[in-house]
Amino acid sequence: MQLQEFFDKPHLLPNIPEVVQDLIATFNDPDPDIFRIIDDLSRDPVLSAKVLRLANSSRFGGVREIASVKEASIRLGLERLRTLVIASGLISATTGLPGIDLKKFWENSFLTAELCRQLAVSAGLPAEQQFTCGMLHDIGLLILVVSHPKEADDIMALTSRQGRVKAEQAVLGFTSAEIGAELARRWQFPLTVVNGLKHQFSPLNGDFSPEAALVYLSTWLVEQGGGADARPEWSENLAMTLGVQLRKGDEPPPSWPEQVAKKVGLDWPALVSAQEAVARDGSPFLMAV
Repeated sequence: MQLQEFFDKPHLLPNIPEVVQDLIATFNDPDPDIFRIIDDLSRDPVLSAKVLRLANSSRFGGVREIASVKEASIRLGLERLRTLVIASGLISATTGLPGIDLKKFWENSFLTAELCRQLAVSAGLPAEQQFTCGMLHDIGLLILVVSHPKEADDIMALTSRQGRVKAEQAVLGFTSAEIGAELARRWQFPLTVVNGLKHQFSPLNGDFSPEAALVYLSTWLVEQGGGADARPEWSENLAMTLGVQLRKGDEPPPSWPEQVAKKVGLDWPALVSAQEAVARDGSPFLMAV
């Protein structure tokens, strides 16, 4: 197969609102016009309502309820506002796509994103950009399932024997990570995000991407507890999501990705702290799913 085949059916791809496209462009803009962004967002009542709902959640909310997009931008700042708008826009853009449990998909994506954010803080990396990589890390899988369901089924059948990466390579000749990276490139995300998605399965191969490393570490942490499949009540009780909790004082398992962690300046306690924080605090984005 060719990578281009996954983009030959644009009606099956997520169609993000224009205001989300404008906010993606600000990643590469050293001096974005926040007032134009506020005005554009205010013209989209559905997206504005979702952003305000998130902005007033316990994670972001202050003493007084935010009543307008302008207030949200002042309280949250551009970086956090951009995250909220992109997340809300992506959820809206994927509503009704066939062949995939979108609730479970976004739950898993936001769990991974929150872990990326926590690890980024520990590693001294841009937290919101790392969150974005985590949020988008499986967007290629979504496109695969929606646009080529037969191939997706073939990969699923092989995964239990070969593992996901080898199964995708065997069926497609490339991985869903490359599909996601190409979509991110077409949406004009910065190259750091594109590379973070593209190299997430093998962050130590080739040019090193810290973004890919944090996605790799975060997905490993999710897998230790069974991910979004671990508990049916996950979206209601995220503290139970990660299954058996890792502990700082315990010896790390032999399979833990030590070399990847060290490459970004993280140790075992940092991974445990990230898992504990996400299990404790959850993700405000779950209310938007």
